[in-house]
Amino acid sequence: ALTRPGEVRVPDVTGQPQLEARTALERGGFEVGVDQQAQCADPGIVFEQSPPPGELVDEGSRVNLVVSAGQQVRVPELAGSQLASARMALSKRDLLADATEQRSSRVDEGRVISSAPIAGEQVACKSTVGLAVSSGVRLATVPDLLGSDQGAAESALRRRGFIADVEVTDSDEPEGTVLEQSPPGGAELRRGGRVTITVSSGAGSVIVPDVVGQPEDTAIAILTERGATDIRVVRQISEVQADDGRVTDQAPSAGSRILAGERVTIFVASFQEPPPEQTTTSTTSTTTEPPPATTSTTTSSTTTSEPPP
Repeated sequence: ALTRPGEVRVPDVTGQPQLEARTALERGGFEVGVDQQAQCADPGIVFEQSPPPGELVDEGSRVNLVVSAGQQVRVPELAGSQLASARMALSKRDLLADATEQRSSRVDEGRVISSAPIAGEQVACKSTVGLAVSSGVRLATVPDLLGSDQGAAESALRRRGFIADVEVTDSDEPEGTVLEQSPPGGAELRRGGRVTITVSSGAGSVIVPDVVGQPEDTAIAILTERGATDIRVVRQISEVQADDGRVTDQAPSAGSRILAGERVTIFVASFQEPPPEQTTTSTTSTTTEPPPATTSTTTSSTTTSEPPP
């Protein structure tokens, strides 16, 4: 390419000792800047320059030289980089990479989580830098827990790395039996995730038995045996002696399905003799008068009600 008046090409001084490179550039009319960096080249050797060799610049322009400070290099910042980019950054510093996959819920799959040694640390040339690379979120299969005992279900979840949230509901199933779960068995969930299980309280439903006609104690025993826990006794006056102490009615009626904690009311007869019947006595008085001269006869009747004794 043609050059304009006052333009010159930057000579290539990479690989030269610092003093020789500076002398060559100054003879060509350039200003020289020097920056030392840890590099695997011998100390004092130019391993980078800017502008690069061959570039056209104005006469008297500044050329910056990067000079090796010795046989150690600084580990670059690699966290968050793609693995391929991290390998390239290490290779430029004559370092080797040893990558190991690690589950992470915070770092995307294929990106560097951390390095060892850490960024900024000085290491010898050709050293190996360990890279922890994310393989994504660690998933596990949720076990099927339906029908299991609560304790066994919680243990199964802990072994898989899950946290159990327990809810309790009334059910006919034995106490502690798992009735529902969320997520369901077979679902994939990250380790440390929460699985909700719903277990039975053991307080299920009761079919109310027929206790009409039973003595009070027998009726209560039958209801308790069937699972009723709230039994109310209401006593009612009865004039039938045979019903004394026996159940004459119940609510709910026999055959009804209720929860174990719902109330069952039984009505028990308490015999009381009826009051004596009231009686009425009538007294009739007859008075005979002498017949009148006309020879005709008249009769009158009076009734008196006495109070009952």
